[in-house]
Amino acid sequence: MNFIDYVYAHIYSWYQKMADKGRKVNPQGLTSVVFGICANGWFIFFTELYFFLFKSHRVTINTLIYVIVALFFAGLVNLIYSNNDRYLMVYNTYLQSNKKQNGKAIVFSWIFIFFPYILLLFFLF
Repeated sequence: MNFIDYVYAHIYSWYQKMADKGRKVNPQGLTSVVFGICANGWFIFFTELYFFLFKSHRVTINTLIYVIVALFFAGLVNLIYSNNDRYLMVYNTYLQSNKKQNGKAIVFSWIFIFFPYILLLFFLF
């Protein structure tokens, strides 16, 4: 399993536990949305970094563009993982793998998701 699959499986596992406890959630859809938000964070970070390094002025990009990018990536992740029920294969591999390895993947997955937003805080100051 590669790193992206571990991140996907960890997030899917988190939502699957919610569904198992009786909450009405769609683990596959919510995992896709989280990935869309994560990809949007990286897109915003690299856009801000580009304008910071190569342009002398700050450019504000319309919020609608960020929403469209997040929805595009969420749809792309949903398309990739729902094709041939790949999300179930990834999730089953995640469940069968070593728990110690899953613990490391959990830490790195949360860092991967929130790291661009933490870095964006440095652009505010």
